[in-house]
Amino acid sequence: MASTAPPEHEPDVEDHLAEEILDLYNDFPGLAHRFRIVTKIGEGTFSSVYKAEDRLWASHHVAQAQAQVAALEANSGVCLCRMVALKRIYVTSSPQRIYNELKILDELGGHPNVGPLITILRHEDQVLAVLPYFQFDDWRQLQIRMDMDQIRSYLRALLRGLAHVHAKNYIHRDIKPSNFLYNMARRTGIIVDFGLAQEVRSPTAKERAQIDAQAAKYPVRATTNLQTRIRRMFPGAGGGCFAKDTRPSIRANRAGTRGFRAPEVLFKVVHQTPVVDIWSVGVILLSLFSGRFPFFNATDDQEALLEIAHLFGREAMQAAARTFRRTFNTNVPSVSDPVPLRTLCQRLWSERYRDIPDEGFDFLERLLTLNPAERLTAEAALRHPFLAEPEP
Repeated sequence: MASTAPPEHEPDVEDHLAEEILDLYNDFPGLAHRFRIVTKIGEGTFSSVYKAEDRLWASHHVAQAQAQVAALEANSGVCLCRMVALKRIYVTSSPQRIYNELKILDELGGHPNVGPLITILRHEDQVLAVLPYFQFDDWRQLQIRMDMDQIRSYLRALLRGLAHVHAKNYIHRDIKPSNFLYNMARRTGIIVDFGLAQEVRSPTAKERAQIDAQAAKYPVRATTNLQTRIRRMFPGAGGGCFAKDTRPSIRANRAGTRGFRAPEVLFKVVHQTPVVDIWSVGVILLSLFSGRFPFFNATDDQEALLEIAHLFGREAMQAAARTFRRTFNTNVPSVSDPVPLRTLCQRLWSERYRDIPDEGFDFLERLLTLNPAERLTAEAALRHPFLAEPEP
């Protein structure tokens, strides 16, 4: 296929972005013939995403993907067919990671709250995933503008998407506002970015015995860096960590975005379940109820555990740790009694608090349950009274 000259970018695109788009055209021979790149709409550690017009949408031979996008369009009411999102996966990503993401995207397509993979382009070591473009509202605006009915619609769409992901035996592992694109006018949204997703696998009896033995020998405690900060904040506090911890570390999947990772992830539980995503939904709802974003903002795992401990209290954290075959120890004076989520939200955003019904706080507590065995699943969450009301 002959390559055409790269099209002119929009006048308001900054020069450095224009150069980046030109590089993308150069790295993928023939790309300009197929797509007109409009602008950049996202960037992460492993990829960049661009909005583009598919010049050959009506003629290309990806019938299954077209059917999936048509279904998505019918359910969402948003015109998706000609505009697409081009996700450039950086060559620094491992081949297995790239394969994993594309495989999962392909398997999960067809649900109105999970965007399908249209096709994949590859040139030498460059990989480009073509996805539907979904018009969405900025999270900061959503947080301010959504009323309680909109919040319910937001959560229904997110949880329906997660129920589909979990039913396919996958964990997303990176649920956060920027990975759920919500259109407030249409009251629907789609889950994106499956770069950290993983298949659920149950441990064998032998693996379980090894995990329990390792966990019992090497409990999780605070780090030296954290203790240094604690001593600076509380000069009278004693120690509580190993100055030079020579214990072997526990190997567990700790993937996710800081502030949204579940306790079992922070405690390095080896075999995790799909409800790690439900904890993340709870953190999103806590931000919507409290007006604080990000709500948790720790820089490392141990500090993140302390942030959660300030909310749930020392005893609850120690009980949770025991369920994971871990130990939670801290001598930070402010970690003592739990702070009720209802009280917290009232203090932080009294105007929103007056609109939250009792079942809303019950729902929040069931999402933010420390013990994953007691946390709501996506299907159970959709049946909760807070969401079970008729769609407005």
